[in-house]
Amino acid sequence: MMSSPRASGASGTYVHPPEQLVRIPMVGGWLAVGADLFLLLPWFFAFFYLEALNTHHDWKPSGVHPPSVALGTLVMLLAVGGVAVYFVGIRWLLDRGTYPRFVPMGWTAMVLVVASIAVNVVQLSHMGFGVSSGGYASVFVGLSVVYTIQLGVLVLWLLAVTNRARYEIAHPPVAPTDGVALSEEAMPLEAMGASLRVFAGFLGAVVLLSWLVLYFL
Repeated sequence: MMSSPRASGASGTYVHPPEQLVRIPMVGGWLAVGADLFLLLPWFFAFFYLEALNTHHDWKPSGVHPPSVALGTLVMLLAVGGVAVYFVGIRWLLDRGTYPRFVPMGWTAMVLVVASIAVNVVQLSHMGFGVSSGGYASVFVGLSVVYTIQLGVLVLWLLAVTNRARYEIAHPPVAPTDGVALSEEAMPLEAMGASLRVFAGFLGAVVLLSWLVLYFL
C-alpha cells in the first residue's frame, strides 16, 4: 500500500514517499490536458456547427478565405517539430538518464515552438479579415489565439524542465535511501519531463488538427 504524506519536523512541511512523488507530476499533466480539452473543444464544435448552420450565408462571406496556407503549414511544422524533438530528448532522459544529451534537445524544442508562435503572430497580423467577418473568421482567429497562448505555456514548461536538467548536470541529485520520504524540492526531473510529454503531445495534436480544420475544411 502506498504511504501517505507525513509532516517533516517542526517546520510543519509535508513530504511524500518516492513512489508518490513520481506520480504527482504525471497526475498534474493529465489534469492539465483534461482542463485544456474543455477549453479547446468548443472551438471545434463552433467551427462545424456554424458551418452547417450558415445563417444568411455568413459562414464565409465574399472575400473571406483561409489566409496563407504556406504560413499556416510552417506554424504547424515548427510546433509539431518542436514536440517531436522534445519526445526524442525525453526518451533519452527516461531510458538512459542522459542529461547532457537532453539539454540541447530541450533548447532546440523551445526554439522551434517560439518560432512557431512568431510565425503565427505574423499570420494573424496579415489575414485580411477580422473576428466580425463571419463565422469562419471568428473561429479562425479565436482558435488560433487560444492555441498560440497554449504554445506559450509549453515554452515556459520546456524552459523549466531544461533549466532543471542543466542545473542537475552541475549539481547531481542525491539518490534517496529506500523507505525515506522526499520533499517537494526533490521532485524527480524524469517525472517532470514525463508530465510535460503528456501536455506537449496533446498540444501538438491540437495544432495539427487545427491546421487541417482551419485550412482545408
